Amino acid sequence: MGCFSRGKVSWISVGKHPTLNNFYGLFKIMFYDAARTLAPCTTKLLRDDYYWENWVIEVVGPQVKNIGILIGGMNTMLCKSKH
Repeated sequence: MGCFSRGKVSWISVGKHPTLNNFYGLFKIMFYDAARTLAPCTTKLLRDDYYWENWVIEVVGPQVKNIGILIGGMNTMLCKSKH
């Protein structure tokens, strides 16, 4: 299962309700993850045994999962408002 798909179902699997406060926390996590992984992974690009594909997996992968979490939460909120 891909990062995005795991993120979409994470609200259900954890039993959390998507609220504005939880979305704010998610944005903080996204910013922190990006800041924490960007510099170390970018400096690894200077090594011979580290490829740009590794950089994409390590830097972009967690963000894709978080975007899946965000979209999954929005879909959950929209489905609840329709009923």
